[in-house]
Amino acid sequence: MHIMEFQKTQLSNAKRVGIRLQEARISAGFSVQQICDKTKILPNYINALEACNFDLLPKGNIYRKQIIKAYAKTIGVDHASYTFQYITEEVTQREPKNLIPIKPHFSYFQDIPSIVRFAFLILLGFSTVGYLGLQINKIVQPPQLTLHSPANGLVTNETTIDVYGDTGKEVFISINGKNIPNDGSGKFNEKLDLSNGVNTIVVSANRKHGKSTTLTRHVILKETNQLSLMSN
Repeated sequence: MHIMEFQKTQLSNAKRVGIRLQEARISAGFSVQQICDKTKILPNYINALEACNFDLLPKGNIYRKQIIKAYAKTIGVDHASYTFQYITEEVTQREPKNLIPIKPHFSYFQDIPSIVRFAFLILLGFSTVGYLGLQINKIVQPPQLTLHSPANGLVTNETTIDVYGDTGKEVFISINGKNIPNDGSGKFNEKLDLSNGVNTIVVSANRKHGKSTTLTRHVILKETNQLSLMSN
């Protein structure tokens, strides 16, 4: 009831709330120590209140109002006018005014014209779908495989031959069913023993979750005298 009355009329007190409390305490015949003894409030808080040094009081307006209320009740005065004056003068009037509100980051996106936002979202959607499509295509498409040696139909008298070529980085290579190492960059090189006659060499490149690519080479091993007869 008292607070409503104060809200209807402006405060006519020229003195700050702490000074008014001090004068009321002195008029009621109380010392600072007596206030402390009855309220259990520390003397430095009482002195800060009477000096209007509110920054020295506990943080939070609810605690400061409780101190004012306990102080006023102890000296026998109505606390409502004092707490209301504190809120009006020390809280409301000190609140910063005319501050430009800081927009959250997402609100700037809302300031962009609708057609621009729509175009951006469409472009983002196509980009995402395109990227996913490329990644899926890399998985399901057969890996690239290039075989530099041997040439198909090669006739040789060497009992061993080098099989080497290129493929993808994350591709598994096998020659005639035997897995061979990939150097990490996609290159491979393996030495094979040849038998007399036609040797079939099958090189396969396999992805972990995809298709495979296979190349076949036929190499003929002939002895030296056989080669001489062929040349004659």
